Amino acid sequence: MSTPLTTNEINKKEARYYQHLAHLKKDIQAETSKRKKKKKKFKPNQTIMINFINNVTTKAEFSINGKKIILRKGTIYGGFMHFIEKHYCKGCPGEINMHDMLNMDLVISKGLVLNNIGVTNKENIVYSYKNGQDEHNIILKQINEDELVISFYSID
Repeated sequence: MSTPLTTNEINKKEARYYQHLAHLKKDIQAETSKRKKKKKKFKPNQTIMINFINNVTTKAEFSINGKKIILRKGTIYGGFMHFIEKHYCKGCPGEINMHDMLNMDLVISKGLVLNNIGVTNKENIVYSYKNGQDEHNIILKQINEDELVISFYSID
């Protein structure tokens, strides 16, 4: 069991989250401008992610293989806030970029379900998707039979 974070450590993580989120929003804005010039639209699930990232919606909700997949803001310990704070930066362990964020649904729709190796909660479901040299990993927590919440996302 790890030592609880101090208020100062929590504040630093939250500040880092907002800094990384601002960078992600800036990256999305640049990508949107580039696509407008090329008259290329975002895919529906990418638009869902963009709306969530820009606070248009309070969650990103996808329907994949008959299951409802939900991404919520979460906290610095799990969910969107955690993986933006910890993994959306150059050189971070498990680094993710804007394209990874907008296409995270592909990890679930095209990925393999792994045995819960290395997962502390054995009830969680782990998906892994290899894209080139990158291995994308998403951990989902089952809420009910047809509803799962994304709690972790990174790339090895």
